[in-house]
Amino acid sequence: MNANVIHTGDVFVTYGFPFIDDRNGGDIYGMIDAMNLLINSINDETRIIPGHGPICYKKDIVAYRDMLVTVETRIKDGISNNLSIEEIKNQNPIKGFTMYLDVFFNTEQVYNMVKKKLKK
Repeated sequence: MNANVIHTGDVFVTYGFPFIDDRNGGDIYGMIDAMNLLINSINDETRIIPGHGPICYKKDIVAYRDMLVTVETRIKDGISNNLSIEEIKNQNPIKGFTMYLDVFFNTEQVYNMVKKKLKK
């Protein structure tokens, strides 16, 4: 039997920016990698049960991954342009993503993840 259904748990949610548990090794890059792995493992008809929210499809995973990449890129660009954390906050890295609430979004948290990656 091929049900073509995936349950993602909280790695993919539809309520907003994900909670990233950086205290236990999580980071935005792991979230992006997980989305890429998922995208490459499913087809357009795969039903996706998110950790929270309604049934979704591949296009929703792609949009979510693209949101994560855009936020990471905006913060990385700010760092590359020597902007302070306050200046990056003022630019609002999640602007334009009205479908996503910012419940768990913390500019400083993602900023630190990006800075750590850039140092490697």
